[in-house]
This record gives sequence, C-alpha cells and structure tokens, in this order.
Amino acid sequence: MAVSAPTANMKLALKFSVAVTAGIGLILVAEGVLHVHRIAALQEAEIREDLTTLGETLANAVAEAWAMGGHSRALAFIGRVNDRGERTHVRLLPPEGVEDPSAEPHVSLLSTKDDWHVVTLAPVLSNGETVAVLEIERQLPMERKYFASILRTQIGTTIAAAIVSGGIALALGFWLIARPIGKLSDLARGVAEGDFTLRSDVNQDDEIGKLAQELDAMTDRLAESHERVRAERHARTEALEKLRHADRLSTVGRLASSMAHELGTPLNIVSGRAMMIASDDAVPEEARQNARRIAEQAKRITGTIREILDFARQKTLDRTETSIGDVLDDAVSLMEPILDDKGVTVEIEGSHALVAPIDSGKILQVLTNLMMNAIHAMPGGGRITLRVGQRQVADPKDRHARGGDFVVVEVEDEGVGIPEDRLDDIFKAFFTTKKAGTGTGLGLSVCHGIVREHGGWIEVESEVGRRTCFRVYLPQEGEA
Repeated sequence: MAVSAPTANMKLALKFSVAVTAGIGLILVAEGVLHVHRIAALQEAEIREDLTTLGETLANAVAEAWAMGGHSRALAFIGRVNDRGERTHVRLLPPEGVEDPSAEPHVSLLSTKDDWHVVTLAPVLSNGETVAVLEIERQLPMERKYFASILRTQIGTTIAAAIVSGGIALALGFWLIARPIGKLSDLARGVAEGDFTLRSDVNQDDEIGKLAQELDAMTDRLAESHERVRAERHARTEALEKLRHADRLSTVGRLASSMAHELGTPLNIVSGRAMMIASDDAVPEEARQNARRIAEQAKRITGTIREILDFARQKTLDRTETSIGDVLDDAVSLMEPILDDKGVTVEIEGSHALVAPIDSGKILQVLTNLMMNAIHAMPGGGRITLRVGQRQVADPKDRHARGGDFVVVEVEDEGVGIPEDRLDDIFKAFFTTKKAGTGTGLGLSVCHGIVREHGGWIEVESEVGRRTCFRVYLPQEGEA
C-alpha cells in the first residue's frame, strides 16, 4: 500500500524530532550524572570535615576526662554524649583493637543498602601516649533523603527537558520539513499530471527553499517546453493538412484540365445553339427564355472550369507600374451591367494617382471577384464603396509579407455580413457561404493567392447584418 505524502513527511519530521530528543536527552543525562556526582562529592567533603572536627573535639574532651578520673571518668563522659545524640554513637576502644591507634583523626564512610552511616576514628592521648581510640558513628538519614531528592529532581528535569525539546523539535520538523516537503510533493504530483501553473509557495532561506526555487524554475521550463511541443505539433498538423490539400488541388487541376478538353467543344456547341435559339424572333418567347438560361448555365460551367484551371495553374506575374485608380475604373466598367441589373451603386473614394508595381490583369480579377461577392451579399441592392489609400506597415499580419509602404484598396458593402466563426475559413479553397449553385468557393482563395504573389495580403472586417469590408494591401516597392 502506498504511503501518502503527508504521512511520509510526518514520518520524516518524527524521525528528526526523535533524533534531536535523543541527542538532547543524552546530553541532559550526562550533565545530570555529573551534577549528582559533584553534589555527592561536596556533601562527602563537608561530612568528612565536620566529623573530623567533631572527632578532634571529643578526643580532646575524653583525654581531659581521662586525665582527671581515668578510664571510668572517660566512659562516663562518653555516656553523657551518647545520651544527648540521636544520630551519633560514641565508643571508646582499646588501642590494641585499632590498626594504627596513633594516627590522626580520619573518617571512614560506611554505607549499607538500608541506611547510610559514617565512622570516625580519633586517638585519645594522655601524657603523649595513645591510651584509647575514640570511635564516632553517625547515621545519615537526612543526607540520604537530600541526595535522593536531588536525584529525583535531576531525573524529573531531564525527562521534562526531553519532552519539551522533543515537542519543539516535532513542531519545527513539521513547519520546516514536513510542510514544505508536502508542498513540493503536491507540486511534483501536479506537474506530473500536466498542470504547469502550480508553484511551490515555499519561502525559506535554506536548502529546502533553494530546492523549491529550482522546482519552480523547472516547472517554468517544462511549461515552455510543453508550449513549444504543442506549437510544433500544431504546425506539423497544419503542414500535413496543407500537403494533403495541395495534393487534392493537384488532382483537381489534372481532372479540370482533362474535363476542359472533354467538355469544351460540347459546351461551346450547346452555348452557340442556345444563343441562336434565343436570338431567333420566330421562336416563342418562353423557348427563347429557356435558351438564354441554357446559355447562361453553359457559360457558368465554362467559367467554373476556367477558375479551377487558373487556381491549379502556376503563372508568372507580369508586373508594371500601374495606376490603381485606372484598375478600379476598369473593374467598375466590367461590372456595370450586373450592377445595374442588381440595383447596386458604386462610389470611389481616395486618390487615383497612387501607383504600384502590379499585374493589372490579375488585380482586376481580384477586384471584380470582391465586387461580385459584395453584390451577392446585397440581394436587395445597395452601395459598394471602393477606397484607395496609402499606408506604411512595419509589421504585416501576413508572415509572407515584408514591412514598407502599401497601397490599400478597400471594397466595402452594406450586405448580410460574415459570421465571426467563419472569417478564418473564407480564404480556403472550396469554402463558401453562398447558397448551393451560386459559387464554387474558389474566388477568395484565388484572390488571396494573387495578392500574396504580389507580396501583399487581404484583411477582412464584417458585422453580421450591416457590412463587410475587404482590404487589399499591395506593396509599392518591387518584388516582396
């Protein structure tokens, strides 16, 4: 069974506190033992000094009693001393029973399991000779209790200090070790699950704090790497899609070329015969109208095939310095019958004097296509505004273009507009928002390709139900 991160971290803090407590406990025990030994040594020194002084004093007193009344008088004095002392017992020993009766008074510590007592030997001198040895035995119950009290106090102090230090060590271990390591574990777990927004939130000026900083920096680098990988994956996907699309266009081009040869002659015959019927006054009006419709549809089919061929065929630009105003006038002239038929008016604004190195035929194709789209967007009629201006662009939106001076041509209508979610798709081949049968979806993609060949780009703005504006940027300097 896996151990959770908080439990594992508390185990580390507990080990830390046990180690600190054990170290402090050992120090306190050693200090306590030394303290008790020092007190015992001091107590023993005091007892020796007191009993030595007592031995000398009693020995002198007994010697005086001996000189005044002999052995019996000395024994009587010792009896009176024993009657007054509760913890002290004095005996008079013959010199023969003592190992060195002439020695100075000295103390011999004798302790038993149940009681402590001390024996002092002091010679009794008479006329310079040792006539007896005084033995003084003192019981030490108070000293024993005092020593035991000191020992209990020291043990209690050691235990209390160990508990307090252990608690402090545990608290510090949790705050300085368990808590930050828990945060680092949560960070590592979150990053492993793919969340690169997490941070450790550990602010410590120590090794764990440095580790937290390194983990945060590592998370930032992983986030950057993840974004790069995702961007590269997206770019590869787009590249593969473009390759597949290019392959489809190549196939369409080959099919269109074959179809153009196979359908060209029959369509010309159908169109010619239909126009003959439509122009024959002897034919009933209904039949002539049907013939005109047949001719129009044949022309539309021929135009569709031509668009596909033009889209698939790579042509070289024939660029010359051309007045953009003249190209606009030509476009309006070409579209005039359709404009009149659909109830659409055209206004041209801006300077006609602006020139640019362009292939006038292809730019004319772009403008007429944009105007046709504007007409389709206004089925009830309306106004198309053509504007010509000049603009300096330092950072073009199209990555294939370079900064510089551009002639900008705007084609604005008052039509139904384009939904925002479709604006990114309108320049793709075969994409169209028109009704079935009214467009192939190649027009804008062809326009986009022509303008890009010139080193420019097309932008679009649209408000659904109000307007759409296409801006064509054409560089004024040489080849882009």
